[in-house]
Amino acid sequence: MYHLRKKLTAADIRSFLNKIFCWYTKMLMKLHVNKSLIALCSKASVHIQSGTIRRGYTGLQKQTVQLRSTSEKFDFKTHCVLCAEEITDSHLEAQTKKEIRQRNIVHKVELDSVRDSFLKAAETRGDHWGEKIITSIKDQDLTAKDARYHLFCQRKLYRLPSETEAKRGYRPARNIDEAMEYIYSYLEEKSEECQFSMEELLNQIQGEFYPDIRTVKNRLFQKKYGEDIVIAETCNQKCTACFRNLGKKILTKSWYDNKKSDPQEEKLRVVKAAANIILGDIALRHTIHLSTHHLTIF
Repeated sequence: MYHLRKKLTAADIRSFLNKIFCWYTKMLMKLHVNKSLIALCSKASVHIQSGTIRRGYTGLQKQTVQLRSTSEKFDFKTHCVLCAEEITDSHLEAQTKKEIRQRNIVHKVELDSVRDSFLKAAETRGDHWGEKIITSIKDQDLTAKDARYHLFCQRKLYRLPSETEAKRGYRPARNIDEAMEYIYSYLEEKSEECQFSMEELLNQIQGEFYPDIRTVKNRLFQKKYGEDIVIAETCNQKCTACFRNLGKKILTKSWYDNKKSDPQEEKLRVVKAAANIILGDIALRHTIHLSTHHLTIF
């Protein structure tokens, strides 16, 4: 750096100006290069972004399309609004072949209060399934969409999520309809059994509401199972509910479940079954005849 008090010669001034010019030129060159790089990068960035947007590959657009596509695929009329599974014709037909208490009937949402009831029950459960239900139906007009749901899904929604979980999902029965749902659900879970005490059934009800035994008997016989159930009192005046022909229905179901797809194999299966029945009948008659013969001799 030059001292201002020093007397400068023409050579000194030329040297000083030359240094300033060289420094200034270098700075301009650096600045010019940087601007070029910035302009080039900016141009490339704008070009890439423009091309990406034109091709529709932005993350936001992809997410929006995916969500819209998922929403459009779900049909409230052909899927259960609670479990989201498809309601097929084969499912509906299969229910007609089951005994009444085992039928997973499909209901249509005809009142807005049904949706509100689902939302309250889902909120009460406080689990992952409840959250999914709230997300899927809270902004939907289920009656306008002809929404449908499984009977078993409805009952599951109103039950305690798990025996080991906290009782935040506890929903006590407040009236006879809700109390009977506990009994119906228990009978479905124990579908392989045929006899239940009334005390056993009443113990399934959660909450302080305790219905009259005569009302429960009336609901079981007249409104639910009809001729499929017999309700009787034992000698000690304890009431018992029994299901008719459960063994026969189980055997019948087993027979048809093992039905062969090939017609020839199915015919052979029927012939073998008939042969076993005939042989068993012959053996039984022969045993009875021998027993009678020995009795006659002795």
